[in-house]
Amino acid sequence: MGNETIDKTQILTGKDLIKVLLVEDNAVDRRTVERILANCPWPVEFVIESVGSLSEAVECLGSKGHDIVLLDLGLPDSSGVETVHRISEINPHIPIIVLTGLDDEGTGLLAIENGATDYLVKDQSLDKILIRTVLYALARKKETENWWRTFDAISDLVFIQDKDFTITKANKAFAEAINSKPQDIIGKKCYEVLHNTSTPWPGCPYQKTHADLKSHTEEINDPLISIPLLVTTSPILDDNGNLIGGVHIAKDVTEQKKAEKLILDTNLQLRETSQKLLNAKQELEKKNEALEKVHKELETRVEERTAELSKANELLKKEIAERKQMESYLRASEANLRKVIVGNPDGIVIVDKNGIVRFVNPAAESLFGREDKELLGETFGFPMVLDETTEVETIHKTKGIVIVEMRMVEIDWEGEISYLASLHNITERKEAEEKMKKAMEIKSEFISMASHELRTPLTAIKEGVRLVIQEQTGKLNDEQKEFLGIVKRNVERLARLINDILDFQKLESGKMDVDMQKNDVNEIVKEIKETMTPLSSEKGLNLIIELDDSIPIIKFDKDKITQVLTNIVNNAIKFTEQGSVTISTTKGDNDNIIQVSVSDTGPGIKNEDLPKLFNEFEQLAGGNERKTGGSGLGLAISRKIIKKHNATIWAESEPGKGTTFHFVLPIKERR
Repeated sequence: MGNETIDKTQILTGKDLIKVLLVEDNAVDRRTVERILANCPWPVEFVIESVGSLSEAVECLGSKGHDIVLLDLGLPDSSGVETVHRISEINPHIPIIVLTGLDDEGTGLLAIENGATDYLVKDQSLDKILIRTVLYALARKKETENWWRTFDAISDLVFIQDKDFTITKANKAFAEAINSKPQDIIGKKCYEVLHNTSTPWPGCPYQKTHADLKSHTEEINDPLISIPLLVTTSPILDDNGNLIGGVHIAKDVTEQKKAEKLILDTNLQLRETSQKLLNAKQELEKKNEALEKVHKELETRVEERTAELSKANELLKKEIAERKQMESYLRASEANLRKVIVGNPDGIVIVDKNGIVRFVNPAAESLFGREDKELLGETFGFPMVLDETTEVETIHKTKGIVIVEMRMVEIDWEGEISYLASLHNITERKEAEEKMKKAMEIKSEFISMASHELRTPLTAIKEGVRLVIQEQTGKLNDEQKEFLGIVKRNVERLARLINDILDFQKLESGKMDVDMQKNDVNEIVKEIKETMTPLSSEKGLNLIIELDDSIPIIKFDKDKITQVLTNIVNNAIKFTEQGSVTISTTKGDNDNIIQVSVSDTGPGIKNEDLPKLFNEFEQLAGGNERKTGGSGLGLAISRKIIKKHNATIWAESEPGKGTTFHFVLPIKERR
């Protein structure tokens, strides 16, 4: 029923549907990925199924057809590359893109070695690269499937082994010939599979290939193999000419051996018959009747042998036709690959093992500003680093320097080991990043200067108002005190606004450090209750604390966390007209976090407004909803402070019932 619904949706929208399994236990990260995929600008539509644990992901993969998996390495029931390994065991052919919070190249490469297709760091610009990475992974999956279809279409028995005789790939014909499946053969030694021995078979041609790095062909008649085979082994060499593996092609020559035996038998019989004819000739007069009889027998035998030879010839013609058909399939596959490369919007350059350009697509011609005839036969000129993305500068014929992202992979091109370089023009992106960097520096300098310039006269005004209110400059009547009270509150509000702007500017520019010292979270909560009780009592609200006494002493910046919690509690009191505000502490489910929550009985927040809470200068609408006031920076600053502690902050709300803000602090320091 689910697939039928997806098919109908595809017809109605006119878009290609991609079924994505998102495995992410962090609600904020999950919503970020879902938002990016939902806003895809290309003619595709993503159908997303989100789960928060490995066990849920395994259940989904076992019962539903997904096209790709987006996988967080830190799940409640699994972590690290073991998570990738588990997913690959369930579905070894599904592309896996790892989403990690660790900007660690080693972690990404280790994940890829264990079955991942690619990896992305969450702190990177996912808006720009996530969809492209997903589509690229699906394209590579399709290319891999086409390669395997071609590989399995070969009627000869073919497998690929590494230099230690371990089978790494096997086609369908080979697996069926030994009554097995390709996945059951891969990882085993070839001599264990074919000859049931613990060491290489003495007559194995791959031993010769291993020794002299040349192709060898041998006829194999092992009693453990029920059919005679003509085996050819060819070496696979790295860039330095060192052996890294070999291709093993075995051809069933049963019919050929039968035909050869038939010819040998016929020749033998013909020789015997000739001898008989010679003897018969010598005794022609005496044995004329016997000679006639022998002659007739000879004709009969020749007819029979001729028929047998004709049949053998037909079998040979059929085999030749099948081989030609296979060659046609291979040419068609190569033609399809050329079409994909020619139509690719990124520049594609194919280079041979000597670094000479053998092919460029139209996008590469445009990137270099030169026609293919100017590029073909030239030296590539860039470092040939495989399976890594690097930035390089090239020269456009008329436009000057062009910055590109380059990724190289090894391919087989026209029967030779070659290298495909994908070149993506990022010049405009780099220029935009540089302009943005300069704009942010100017903004930061202006905010810092303006805030400091405002603070000096504001301090004088604040001190002057204090002296007047305390009647050090003379007695005041009630009306004067009321107006001065309004001035004092607005001066304090302006001071808080300036402090918020300065704090935000420091966080934005990375100039605010955190002083990580051992502190007691519960003590901070108690101090804030004592500080904020007068404000809550003034509004008739109960300020309640619920503390978990089992939580340990942990490292955090006491002043910064006090600032965060004070801001949240102050907002809760400000936006609550009646009822209570509750501050609670608990130990997280995974025993490595402390969770602090602030709940109120206020009007609540609409679901569509929750994502706006932590935006800079963002305030919710007035009226019957939460009230406005302040700089609109408090929660944005709080989020950045919590992020400085390698932790998270979020809000939950139900309109009409209240709002709860949560943040967590790690018990063990995260790096």
